[in-house]
Amino acid sequence: MNIRLILLFYAFQFLLSIHANGQDYNKELDKFYETYREKMKKDGKINSDKDFSIDGLLLRPAGENKGGKESSYWKNSSLRVLLLLKDNNGNDGYHNSRNYERVNNNFGRNIAAWIYGLFEIYNKGKKPSLTAAYDVYNQEKSFTERPFAIINIKKKVGKERVSDNEIKDYANAYCKEISKEICVLKPNVIICCGGKGGAVLNYAKDIILSKYSFDKKGSHGLIYYCKTRNLMLIRAYHPSFIASKDKMYTYLMEDFLECVSLLKKQSNNIENE
Repeated sequence: MNIRLILLFYAFQFLLSIHANGQDYNKELDKFYETYREKMKKDGKINSDKDFSIDGLLLRPAGENKGGKESSYWKNSSLRVLLLLKDNNGNDGYHNSRNYERVNNNFGRNIAAWIYGLFEIYNKGKKPSLTAAYDVYNQEKSFTERPFAIINIKKKVGKERVSDNEIKDYANAYCKEISKEICVLKPNVIICCGGKGGAVLNYAKDIILSKYSFDKKGSHGLIYYCKTRNLMLIRAYHPSFIASKDKMYTYLMEDFLECVSLLKKQSNNIENE
């Protein structure tokens, strides 16, 4: 067969695969991050690209043959969970949230329990027990196979500790950029992690997504729901925080079980700006 025809055939197959896979969320974020980084450089917040936290969908599949299917996993999932964190505290400079797959520390174990519990409730209508949620097999499978995303409010990496006031300053300074990240991903559940008195949830609700109206829901008051956008904010501890499993998992899941029917009544309608 003519070499030119072979090349045309493979080019056509490549275009077909792009069309089949549809939107590539991380690539959209990468393009947006070019301007986001430049703004932070001009503001004196970062010195180089490697100081900027790359966030978005965690790569799927995880493991040795990492990545390539995260967008299709996300697009085809009725439940799209985003974790909104204070910052990426990797103190080794360049840090990429998409590569994270450790389940053997407090941070990873609690995230895995949340992901497992939320998907089980959404798909089966039952709250998994603590034993099931923290089971090693369930955690590994949920953490490395379920689609979810991470966004850090403070994009500059390298500090092990950061104050709530500093995070609030970043939320105010870059609320449009953070809102844009959320608009690209279009989650229907955002777990707002940490901060004294639910600070991260308050920054999300009152600053980053302030144009939306949220109603408090759930017996424990951990759910904030926007009906017009079919978007649910969940107040949670930071996943690395040491607390009882009831505080870290049970109360959150009980409230989600009470309110999950709200998500199923309409499609997600977050505006793309």
